Amino acid sequence: MLNVYLAPRSFRAPVPPEAAQTALLTWLSDEEIVGPFADGAYSPGRSASRLFHADALDSFLPAELTFDALRIVRSPKPRFLPERAGKSFPEASCLGCGDTLDSEKVKEALDRLKYVAPERFGVSCPGCRSALTLRTVDFGQNVAVAAYWIFIEGAGLGRLSPSTVERLSRVIGMPLIYIPETTDEEVADWVPARRERRR
Repeated sequence: MLNVYLAPRSFRAPVPPEAAQTALLTWLSDEEIVGPFADGAYSPGRSASRLFHADALDSFLPAELTFDALRIVRSPKPRFLPERAGKSFPEASCLGCGDTLDSEKVKEALDRLKYVAPERFGVSCPGCRSALTLRTVDFGQNVAVAAYWIFIEGAGLGRLSPSTVERLSRVIGMPLIYIPETTDEEVADWVPARRERRR
């Protein structure tokens, strides 16, 4: 099972106003994507599968296209997403020259973000010697710095429906991006194994 985030595209996006947050939850509930709220999270609704990419049925049973919990997270200070402990980015590179960065130094810089503001992220490019910021590093996947996000825990599939993400963006009033906690490459071997079990 996978965890995914939907977070504002802009690193400087404010927390949406209460009216927008209410509209988001109303839409998710009206569309039966989420069910009842309990223990700080929403359970999956009868139409939870609408969250996932349309081609998911090629690899998953309909009953597998669900999630364990959906949480709306508000943080007192902006945080780097994905949050998974020990997350590394071995393919991180400099957007200026394209050189691959030292993954251990990137991980150390990300670990420091627990204690300092995102603007204090710093790592040097070994190629062009530039001092890089979060905006000038290509992490090889979507990342965000946000104080507000949607966290989908225990999803049967990491790929979300682009049209549903677009609709949520319109409802909340700001562009949202999909951020996997586990990348497609990391789960590439899972689908053949699942297909084998279903035969």
